[in-house]
Amino acid sequence: MTRVSVVLALQDAAINDRFSRGLSGVPGLRVVCRTRDLAATYAYVEEFAPDVVVIGNALAAKPEFEVMRALFATFDVRWLVIRDAPSTAQAQTAKSGLFEIDGAAAPDRLAETILAVARSERRGQPAAPKRPATAAFDDSLILIGASTGGIDALMTVLRHFPPNCPPVLIVQHTGAGFGPSLAGLLDRQCPARVRLAADGQPIETGTVALAAGCKAHIQLADGDGKRLRLVPGAPVSGHMPSIDMLFRSAVPVARRCIAVQLTGMGRDGAAGMRQLFDAGARTLAQDEATSTVYGMPRAAVELGGVQQSVALPDMGQAILAACKSRKSLERG
Repeated sequence: MTRVSVVLALQDAAINDRFSRGLSGVPGLRVVCRTRDLAATYAYVEEFAPDVVVIGNALAAKPEFEVMRALFATFDVRWLVIRDAPSTAQAQTAKSGLFEIDGAAAPDRLAETILAVARSERRGQPAAPKRPATAAFDDSLILIGASTGGIDALMTVLRHFPPNCPPVLIVQHTGAGFGPSLAGLLDRQCPARVRLAADGQPIETGTVALAAGCKAHIQLADGDGKRLRLVPGAPVSGHMPSIDMLFRSAVPVARRCIAVQLTGMGRDGAAGMRQLFDAGARTLAQDEATSTVYGMPRAAVELGGVQQSVALPDMGQAILAACKSRKSLERG
């Protein structure tokens, strides 16, 4: 009989120990790993793709969990939340309404739940990204900012970009240390190459440069649109890296730019997008209906820097259309 593989990811050592011992003798279950932090959990899931991850709400409440949740969806890994710390509104949001069980529950109750969830109808592995037909693009430069809910949004958008898409520069707000994990996740799912942004990196066709969880701002070097630079310093608009810093650095080449503000909390990117708009860039924002948090897009709209609000499913194609028609479109 094939046994259901389980990872226990619980910060509370006592709860972790109790559930590990209680599940060890259950027929049909196999605890393959115990972790107490998200980085170790991510590494194990990425390598072995277990059937179920049992995670504490203290970990599920962390901003880095958004990257983890996207990985779970990619590998079709089920997950359950254990209340191993007082629930918070953030934790409730992070678990997205999925099953939650008290940390004081008996292990046999958890075992029954794990088996039921693991044997429920599978969603199936996501289809490999299609390789879109290549198209001719001009010298456009795509700039994207995203925060809360942005990882799912980025996966949706980038799937539409062909291998020879215009250069893409992204700032995604996430926890420290998860940049490499996110870059790898997006690279597996997208036809274009996704790489962590590096100081001095050439800005090239078919390459997505991602700044996430790093201790420097990503900018265009010298405003020429040919190379990146990473600039240490203080947070800007409350963030490091900052979307505003990226957008403002592109003002000298604004007429080449398509600037995009995706879902997120706060105002980072709104002021920079308005500066790009004033300098001749094409500007798009995710609409309210499809945003997980309509904070950053709303701020950009209210500041007058957005030409068009676009639903997430249509955003990828809208960006590419703006690239191909950029020189012939007039600001409405």
